[in-house]
Parts: sequence; C-alpha cells; structure tokens
Amino acid sequence: MRRDRHHGERGFYAWGRLWQPAWSDGYNETAQYQLPTGNLADDFHVFAVEWSAQQITFYVDGNLYETQTNTGSGWVFNVPNNPFFIILNAAVGGDWPGSPDSTTQFPQDMLIDYVRVYQAAATAGPVINAGGVVDAATYGPALAPGSLASIFGTGLAATINGGTFDSAIGAFPENISGVQVFVNGAASPLIYLSPQQINFAVPWDSLLGTPLNVEVLLNGVLSNAVPITLASTAPSLFGYESNGQMLTILTCPDSTPQPGQYCTLWGNGFGPTNPPLADGTPAAAPPLPWTVNTCSLTIGGVAANVTYCGGAPGEVVYQLNFVYPTGVVLNDGTTTGTLVIDGNTASFMLVAGPSD
Repeated sequence: MRRDRHHGERGFYAWGRLWQPAWSDGYNETAQYQLPTGNLADDFHVFAVEWSAQQITFYVDGNLYETQTNTGSGWVFNVPNNPFFIILNAAVGGDWPGSPDSTTQFPQDMLIDYVRVYQAAATAGPVINAGGVVDAATYGPALAPGSLASIFGTGLAATINGGTFDSAIGAFPENISGVQVFVNGAASPLIYLSPQQINFAVPWDSLLGTPLNVEVLLNGVLSNAVPITLASTAPSLFGYESNGQMLTILTCPDSTPQPGQYCTLWGNGFGPTNPPLADGTPAAAPPLPWTVNTCSLTIGGVAANVTYCGGAPGEVVYQLNFVYPTGVVLNDGTTTGTLVIDGNTASFMLVAGPSD
C-alpha cells in the first residue's frame, strides 16, 4: 500500500495491470480508475493491491476498481513462494506514455509517503507428512513423470471425493473443491481427495533427477513443501494384503494361473508411451499406448513373454499382459517376480499356479 504524488501525462487515471509469461503480449491491461474530480498529482492518494492465490484486486483511496481472477491458464500468482517484487519508478518515454516533447515539464517528482506490506493472519492449513508423497501402488518413494502418487497428511481437503473424473472434459481436473496439488509449481490432476489422503498424477513434463517441491493448496492456504526426485521410470505393481503379505493383483482366466495362459498385471510408473499419454487423461485405444522402453518380466525366476506393456485403456494406470511361464518354482503357494523398465526394477510377490 502506498501514497504517490503524480505530475505530468495521464494524471487523471490509475491503471491496474498484471504481467506474466503465459500472455502473448506479456501483460494484461485490467482497468483504469478516474478520480471524481481533479488530478492525481493534486494530492497524496492511497494505492492498494490485495493478492491471494485465486485473485488480485486493485484499489485507489479504498475504492475497488478491478478484480483479476485465476483462470487456470498460465496463472503464476497462486504460488506464494515464487519471488515477487515491488518496483516504484517514474518512467519517461516508451510506448505507453509516449515520448516527451516541448510541452513536457522537467524536472518531475514522484513523492512517496510510505510503502507497507501486510500478510493475512495465519490460518490452519493443509500439512503434508514428512516423506508423505509416495507411489500410489506400493507406497514406496520411487516416482516418475506420469506416476499415480499419494499424499498423506492432515487437513488436505475439506471433504472426501472419490469420483473426481470430469466426463465433460474426459479427464481428471486440477482444481476440485478449492484443492490443488502443485509439483514444482505445476498443477496436477486429482484422482481422489480426503482430509488425510490425496491421489494425484505427476505431470508428464516434470523434470528428472532434481528435487521438486510438492505442495497442497486448500482454499488459498498453501501447505508445507515436500521434495521428491523423479526417475525416467519407477515401475511398481498394484497389490493387496493377504495373511500379512503384500501380494500383487494378477488377473488370469483361472483363479489359479495355468502355464500358457494370458494374464495381466496392473502397474504404475512405467514411463513414457507411444502415442504419449496426457496429464489426467485416461489411455485410449486404438492405437494402444505402448511404453517407449522395453518391459522385461520374470515370474519365479523364469522369463515371461510380455505381449503388451503400456497404458490401461480407460485408466490412468498401466497394464502388462504376459504369457504365464512353465517351470515356476512355488514357495507355500506363492512366487516372486521382477519387472525391469529402463534399468529400474520392481520386485513383487503373487499367488502362483502349477509349474507344469
């Protein structure tokens, strides 16, 4: 908030503008405010800007003259820990005021009585647990672009929402009931919401090999930041708990898989596909979105013939189809397996079938 004394051209109006890279011309001219009488240079005036994650409002002498609202299209003002600055200057020349001429009075003064910055009183906001951003399949720490991830914490959302898919756009939205998840400042598709857990999809264009902050925004209040580091792939397989063991979900024609049967595993973090998958948009077919990198699968130490490895049609997870191999060694009715994609390995356990 400040008081200025203005002289010279355009002295009858106060102008409110926003600048950000996503706009083609670099700025958006919002509106102008005209004094009821006189010139701005005749006296001191109070100019104020109120900034929240969802909107920015402009005032002169307490009079609201413009509101700019977050449209979700390139809006950079919703991440409060980005660097922003207050710049006060008296500009001469340029396209907007025009070049000075013989009628321009010099010298010119810009008189500032004070500059004050206020912050809203702290309110209870979302909190992410330490290490609380994990792979949604196994709750392990490894993640990749496109991974389905889970956030665990407190106060993450106001309600439970398990049906976030928006059929009108054919995708999972990035803003639901005042909740957003940011990965390095980029909004992420939301799959599931509750006060203690959020499931989201890591944006495909996220950087590899460098710490990226994950944050939750709830009704304009930002959580603490938890860093994650992404690999090119982070394969994992969805499972369930049985008798104290975590078993991988295996879909086969028979409840007990038989050698030579075509079976399916459901996974996460398999990496990029061709054709590429889009943020929050379920995979479609045809053509099937195969993984760019080869998927190598072994069951009980025996190599399995992989017939498909890629996006699960109609889902935001992955699907791996294979021929169940013969000669699988059993251990109390279970066997181990490994999946390797681009040098990254997932180890798992499943209920096995007969060896021959």
